[in-house]
Order: sequence, then C-alpha cells, then structure tokens
Amino acid sequence: MRYLGWPTTVVAVLILSGCGELHWRDPVATKVAAGNRAFAEGDFDQAQLAYQDAMLDADEDLPEIQFNLGDVLFTNRKPDEARGSFDRAIAGGSLPLQAMANYNIGNALFHEDKWTEAIEAYQRALELDPTDEDAKYNLELLLAKLAEQADKAEQGDGEKTDTPKASDWAKRRAARAEMLAKEGHFTEAALIMSRTLEAEPNAAGELGDFSERLDQLQTIMDEIPPQPGAFPQADALVDVSAKTYATWRYGSQHYEHALNSVSQALTYQPNHTKGQKLLKAIQDHQQKKQEQQEQQGQERLEQQQSQDSESQEEPQEEQEQEADAAHGEESDEEPPNEPQTEDDAPAEEMTKEEAQRLLDALEKEEESAQKNKKQRGGRRFRGKHW
Repeated sequence: MRYLGWPTTVVAVLILSGCGELHWRDPVATKVAAGNRAFAEGDFDQAQLAYQDAMLDADEDLPEIQFNLGDVLFTNRKPDEARGSFDRAIAGGSLPLQAMANYNIGNALFHEDKWTEAIEAYQRALELDPTDEDAKYNLELLLAKLAEQADKAEQGDGEKTDTPKASDWAKRRAARAEMLAKEGHFTEAALIMSRTLEAEPNAAGELGDFSERLDQLQTIMDEIPPQPGAFPQADALVDVSAKTYATWRYGSQHYEHALNSVSQALTYQPNHTKGQKLLKAIQDHQQKKQEQQEQQGQERLEQQQSQDSESQEEPQEEQEQEADAAHGEESDEEPPNEPQTEDDAPAEEMTKEEAQRLLDALEKEEESAQKNKKQRGGRRFRGKHW
C-alpha cells in the first residue's frame, strides 16, 4: 500500500522484483536481486550500494534501476536525491513506470513542504494512470491539508464579520457532505447540505457557497449520463477537478487545481460534456466570488472614508465652539470704533493760507451759530478738523 509519510507512515513504492522480468544479464540481475533483499530487510544503505553497482555493470542507464534507487533514497529520507532518480526513470521508462515515478515525486515533494508541486506531480500520475487510487487519495489528502491551512490563516486574521456562524451540528453535516462528495456521491452530499440549511437558515452565510457548489456538481456529474467514447484520462481528470471543487473550505489553491485539472481533461478531449460544463461552473463561481470581494472592498472603503470624515468634523466643531466662546468674551469689552464716513476721513494737508482762511470761515460760522442758538434753541455745529 502507498501512503504519505516516512517509513512507518510513507508511501511504500513498488520495488521491481525480478531481474528475469527485465531480462537483464546475470551480473546486473544478481546485484538488483541483492538490492531488493537488502531493501526488504530494511538495510537501505546496502540496497542503495547494490543498485548503484548494478547501474555500473549495465550497458545503459536502465530506468527500472533508477526507479528502485529513487525508492531507496526516498525511504532513507533523502527526498531531493530521490527526485533526481525518479526524473531519470521517467525519461526512459514505460508509461506505467512514468506514472509510478510521478507519484513518488509527489511524495518526495510533499516531504520537502512543496505542496503545490506535489499536487501537480499527483495530477501527472493520474494523467498517465487514471486508475491509480493511491494518487487520487494523496491528491485529495493534500488538498484537504491546504484547505485546513487556509482556514487557520483566515481565523488568524482576527477580522470580525457580521456573517452568522454555523453551529457545530451544521459543520459536522458539512464535513459529512464533503466526505461523500470526495467519494463521488454528489447527489447525497447536495441533499445533506440542502436539508442542513433548511433546518438552520443562519448557516447559509458560512455554508451556502458550499451547498451551491454541490448542487452544481450534482447536475453535472450525476445527472449527465456517461459520454460514449470518452477518454479515460479525461474522465479521471474531470473527476479530480470535481472533487477538488467540492471542497468545503474552497480557496484560491483549490480553484487553481480544479481549473488546471479540468483544462487538462479538455486538452485530451475537447468535446467532453461534463468537462465543458464543469469548467464553466468553476469559472463562473470564481467571477462571482471576485465581484463579491470587490463589493465588500468598496463597502469597507466607504465605511473608512465615513469614519475619517467624522473624525475630521469633531476637531472642526471644537474649534467653532472655542471661537464662539472667545467671541462671547469679546462682547463684554468696549465695542470697536464705527467705520469712518466720508466726513470722518482725515483731511488732506493744507497750506498756511488755506488754513487761515478756514479758521476765519469757522469763526464767522460760530458767530452765526450763536445768533441762531438764541433764536431757535441752537444746534451744535460739528466742523471738520485736522
């Protein structure tokens, strides 16, 4: 059985068991058999030496020995060196050997924490061998790990939203639906989520998108009959894409892998009906998600601008209040002089003769005023001054 991990939990990869199967000459076959025995006994260093010695005796770089050497290196916790051997096995090996080598490269990349590249290697393995259940399992397992990682990162952001959270019961139902979808039971998965949201409408904010995608997959994968003459490679890649699209916590990584898988399927068979409809569903969903994100971003921007505007208005109001208070204090003081009229304007500079003439005229007017005062009660004359 093949599985992820190191020797106790790792994908145990096939070691080709016979020199007779490969029709090798006796010296090469003997050393390969010795390497197989050492590997079975857990003596990986000795197995590595035996395979390397066998390659020295071989007339050419046999891909089968490279494959065995890569498996030993991987099991001996040397993933980088193992990938080199698997690459050489792919270069000259048969299609089944290439499929297994790509699968093992995926395992090595996983242990180097290169998850995206590992997923691509598993996808290549499935292109070559659509029946490889181990490759499907590891691919789905790795995608689930990416979803979990993305979910933790989102929770770590600490952003509070007004979206109602689903109950633990609803989340358990969603996990059950996701498991069914990964097994290819899209109709059952869609039914579970439909009934879940009927019982708990508030969970739609968190689980509604997942339920909508399952409804799409039910229509595409279960209701459309199998296509006569469909290529096995295309069917397998569409299946991988659909199961990736059925991930509960669907993120950008899942979108890319779902899109790549179905696109590769359509390169094998452009008229693949399910593949065409699935591709459109994935693209439409991504466009809708982008529009929602843009709208949310615009709403956040407007909210921030509103808050900034309010924060600017508060100091302005304080300044106005301070100005009013200061004006009130000034009102208790002596009012300012009134604006000058034309008569109040200072006179232009006069010559001595002009000044004398003016004084004479004023004296005459004063005398006349005194006379009028006696006759009418008098009016005070306000003459010009300088």
